[in-house]
Amino acid sequence: MYFDKVRKIQTNYTQISEQNLIKKISSGLERYGKVDVKRERASEERERISNMLHYNLEGRLSGRKSNRVIVDKKRDQWSQSVLQMHKRQSEQVRQRNMSITEMVNIKKTYDTLKRDDQLINYQDIIREYRNDLTKVKIKHYNLSKSNERSRLALEKLQVQQRASEMRKKTEMFENLWSQTLLPRNRLGDVQLKNELKEPQGNFLTKAKELSLKILGKPMPAAKTAAEEEGSEVAEEV
Repeated sequence: MYFDKVRKIQTNYTQISEQNLIKKISSGLERYGKVDVKRERASEERERISNMLHYNLEGRLSGRKSNRVIVDKKRDQWSQSVLQMHKRQSEQVRQRNMSITEMVNIKKTYDTLKRDDQLINYQDIIREYRNDLTKVKIKHYNLSKSNERSRLALEKLQVQQRASEMRKKTEMFENLWSQTLLPRNRLGDVQLKNELKEPQGNFLTKAKELSLKILGKPMPAAKTAAEEEGSEVAEEV
């Protein structure tokens, strides 16, 4: 009887233990199944999120890539435009420098020709001035010679006229002078009479001395034939 109870208790305990174990196993299986479902859901969610992220990243990268392509294209266009502008500016500068060089060379040539022309004109002016000055000198020389000849002829004529007047006076008043003139003048009258009676050469010498006393300067000497011929040649030139 006792053993039956014990066996029954053991059986009940075993049943209870088995039931508990089954419950535990079933609960564990349920929990494992839930975990597995959650794992699957998590993996699906993770895959969805990764796909979404991948799509977003691809969209972002494609957008950035397209933007970068556009930016690079614009930059290349800008670089090409800047390069073309620099080439155009360098060509303009080169042409301007060439034109400036040509202008400088033309200006140098013009200045050289102008200076040469001015020098030639200056030389022509100096030559004409010297020729004119030579002509003026010759003209003044001829005029001075003609004036000198006229002056000498006039002085000679005046001396001859005065000598003729004195000769006439001495002839007219020869007897009266010896009576009326003072003794201090008789010696001068006698000398004048003797001079008038001297030959032509002595007369010219005395005429020079007389012109020195009257005019204050000596009478110039008469010209020779060679001097007169030289003056005539100068007048012809």
